[in-house]
Amino acid sequence: MNALSWISEIINWFGKFIPRLVIVRSTHAGVRFRHGRDPRAIEPGIRCYWPLVTEVEIIPVARQTHNLPTQALLTSDKKRVVVSGVVVYKVRDIVACIARNWDIADTINDITLVAITKIVTTHTLDYLLEHLTDEVQDKLTHETKKKLRVYGIGVYWTALTDFAECLIIKNISSDGKSGTVITGE
Repeated sequence: MNALSWISEIINWFGKFIPRLVIVRSTHAGVRFRHGRDPRAIEPGIRCYWPLVTEVEIIPVARQTHNLPTQALLTSDKKRVVVSGVVVYKVRDIVACIARNWDIADTINDITLVAITKIVTTHTLDYLLEHLTDEVQDKLTHETKKKLRVYGIGVYWTALTDFAECLIIKNISSDGKSGTVITGE
């Protein structure tokens, strides 16, 4: 089998000289990189490119939801809380999203988690509980919308999906010795 694998490599090499068709769905868009640079947007429809000198990357651009991991934070009145959130967004500038950013999911995660940290740590627990579905959500949406716009992302809204006071329990293991640390009131 390996003795004939060179035939597959030759076929793939010759295939780069043949133009390719790609169908881009109406919910997707892409970027074409000619000679590894000069990124250009690819809109929905049937598109043709030459794989010898062009690379194409296509991603969904329609409305999407991104769930965020849970974080343990401290409010301004020193109360421990655990929070997680969600961002609802759409890719508005495909070139900025793909060509000026390596991993858009990581970028959305990082920017939104920092925004949640900023909002939660600068308010008291009572304020957060009272305004969770109005002012807090508006502040989170404004903060993420402003920061993600640079990466071609249009944010519809950002909200906390989980919010509770917490007790932090950590299992510690060092040099074969185990222990448990409990923090909280």
